[in-house]
Amino acid sequence: MNKTKWIGPEGVENEMQELFAIHIDEEGSYFAVREESPMFCLRGTSIQECTEMAEKAFEAIKLLKERK
Repeated sequence: MNKTKWIGPEGVENEMQELFAIHIDEEGSYFAVREESPMFCLRGTSIQECTEMAEKAFEAIKLLKERK
C-alpha cells in the first residue's frame, strides 16, 4: 500500500496540498511530487532527502518567477 505524507517547505507535515507530497511506495522508495505547474517528481532514499531536494526545487522556481 502506498502512503502519502504532505510536507511543507520546512519539512513539517502539512495538509496544504499545493506544496508537495512525499509518496512512499511498496518497496520503501520515497518520491517528492508536485502536481501543480511546474510539476516535478524527485526520488530519494528518505523523507529528509526528498524534502531537501524539493526545497531546492522550490527555490529554483521562485528565482525563475522573480526573473519574469
